[in-house]
Amino acid sequence: MQRNKVIVFLFVCRKDFVTDTKQNSDFKVLVAEPEGTLTRQLVDFLKEKNLKVELCREGKDLKDQFDNFKPDFVVIDLLFVGCTAFQLLDHMRLTKTLKDCKVIVTSKHNSMSNVRAVIGAGASDYVIKPYNMDDMIGRMAFQIQKKKKYDAAKRKDDNGQASYYFNYVDLMLRELAANKEIHPRAFNLTRMLAMTVKAVRISVIHCQEDRQKGIVRASSDDGKLNGLEINIARYPEVQYVLNTEKIVVLENLSKDPMMSQIKSLVKSVSFNSMIVAPIFKHGKIYGVLSTRFDEDQTNIADSQVRFCDMVANMMSMLVSTEDSFEIYDPNADEEEGLSPEKNSDSEAA
Repeated sequence: MQRNKVIVFLFVCRKDFVTDTKQNSDFKVLVAEPEGTLTRQLVDFLKEKNLKVELCREGKDLKDQFDNFKPDFVVIDLLFVGCTAFQLLDHMRLTKTLKDCKVIVTSKHNSMSNVRAVIGAGASDYVIKPYNMDDMIGRMAFQIQKKKKYDAAKRKDDNGQASYYFNYVDLMLRELAANKEIHPRAFNLTRMLAMTVKAVRISVIHCQEDRQKGIVRASSDDGKLNGLEINIARYPEVQYVLNTEKIVVLENLSKDPMMSQIKSLVKSVSFNSMIVAPIFKHGKIYGVLSTRFDEDQTNIADSQVRFCDMVANMMSMLVSTEDSFEIYDPNADEEEGLSPEKNSDSEAA
């Protein structure tokens, strides 16, 4: 199974982008989208949020407008007439401005080949049209946080708790090999992981091909949950993992004064610490293992990341070698049955 083992930590916002004295009006967004209702809605919405917005009307002027405006974000249609997203990204590479500006590419075409191409070219995100305005702001809030690669070669055991963790590994491996249906095993793995890393909720989310809908297949806080549909377009961290196939770690910044202005823009987004790891089926992305922590936890230990990554690997083995969750009979076992109506979309991931 091929996996990208790079782990990403998200810490504080770039100092050149957000400071404790900077106002929302200092955030600059350049919109390079075709004329139409959606574009006008986006521009008006961003202005209502007190962001400084410029609209590029002619592709031939985009590079000059970008150089003069010096935006923090560019929202650009993949095939913007006169200057495609790829041409703008090439220009940004040549002018060494990619590190100073986040590029969100939009398209009506939901193609993984397009996603990989634009991310590989330097874009920060890929959003399917038509998009929701609040979701777009959520994507921006996610992207402004600084990324730092985690060096797996320098991992160390935390507080000498090796025996404690090895015991849990042994239990998890036994559960993985148990002669049970796929759902009870997945639930037990999430429950054991939650106890190990002290998480509030662990969820196994099967993401559909359109990357807009997901199905929660197991959750550590409800042994009966299997089949709850959610809108994963609302979760930028899930979208990031689907697009990059990398594990992502976010540390709680809700009490950081530098985040206060961002929080005012994205009240619907959770700033709790979380770890989201990809799950693969036969080498292709299947979904994610989402781990959410209590709002009081502001730091995530290396061991917590390692365990979540390990259990995501176990889930990959489970979904690749066993019958699918879809054929699991929720009425076969009263304790392990299906009860999605108890959960809401906002709490599922």
